[in-house]
Amino acid sequence: MKSAYDGLEPDAGKLARPVLRGGRDGDTASLPDPNSTEHRTEDLAFAAFLRVKGYSLVRVEKLQPNRTDSKRAWVFDLAPDEEQKVKLAFVTSDLLRFYHELIGLKKL
Repeated sequence: MKSAYDGLEPDAGKLARPVLRGGRDGDTASLPDPNSTEHRTEDLAFAAFLRVKGYSLVRVEKLQPNRTDSKRAWVFDLAPDEEQKVKLAFVTSDLLRFYHELIGLKKL
């Protein structure tokens, strides 16, 4: 009798399987550099918060470069040891409350 996983990759159907990460070609994602001060976010509200707090915007990345309406990611100069402190400040900020109110009003 055949199982549902016959003919699939050897690790298919398992809860955990190897993930290969490589260089910059294709759809591969590089592992984060532990010495980097760059923080990448796709969260518009958090990006706005970082700008208001004076963090330097390094670059903006289009997630789908061939589309004009592509979503964006923002890369900021933010030291890894500051990251948790800044995120905590963000989730308790008035800016986040304002953003949620704005989104709620748009849905009315």
